[in-house]
Amino acid sequence: MIYDFSTETILWKRLLNSDIIDVLDGIYRAEPSVSITVYSDKSIYMLRTNQTIQEHGVYEDRTAPACTLSEIDGDLLKVLLTCEDPDVLERLRGSIISPDLYEYTASGKKFYEISPKDADKGKTLLRLAGWMNLPEHHFFAAGDAATDLSMKESAELFFVPETAPADIRKLADIIIPGPLEGGMAQAFEQAIQFVNRHRGNG
Repeated sequence: MIYDFSTETILWKRLLNSDIIDVLDGIYRAEPSVSITVYSDKSIYMLRTNQTIQEHGVYEDRTAPACTLSEIDGDLLKVLLTCEDPDVLERLRGSIISPDLYEYTASGKKFYEISPKDADKGKTLLRLAGWMNLPEHHFFAAGDAATDLSMKESAELFFVPETAPADIRKLADIIIPGPLEGGMAQAFEQAIQFVNRHRGNG
C-alpha cells in the first residue's frame, strides 16, 4: 500500500487473492502453533498469538486486537505468520499457501509473510517514483528484515539498524542504532547530508 500521510488517503493498494480467508482458515486449523496477524487497509488484527510474536514482534503486532476471521474489517493486504519452529512455517508453502497466488517470504527465521504477487517494497518504490516523475535511485530506505531488501536496489542508501540479523546488516550501506536509540533520526540526518553534498557537487 502507498499511503499519503498529509492527506490521510490511500493512493494505491494491492490486495491478497480472494481465497485468502480459506487459506487462513486452513492454517488456523492445521498448525495450532502458528500465530496469525492480518493487515487490512483498516487495521491490524490478531487471529492467534504465540510466544514468538509476544517476545520478538513489534509493538503494533503484539497489541493487535484478537478477533475471528469474520470480524476482520477492510481489504486484506498482508499476513504475518510466526512459529518457534521454522520448519512448520516452511511446510505451509505449497500445501496450503499457493506460490502461484501469493508471495510467501521469510522476513526472519521465525517470521514469514504472505503478500500479493508482484507487490514487494522495491517494486512499490518504483511505482511511486513513476507517479512523482522522480529519477532512479531517488530514495533512501531502511529495514531490518529480508522482505526489506527489495528496496535496496532502488535506494540511494540503505540503512539497517544494528539490532537486525547479521545477514541483513552485512548488506547495509550504513548501520544505524536500533529504533529505541533513535536510529531513524540518524538515518534522516545522514540522508539530508548526502543530498546536500550531492547538490553541492552540481
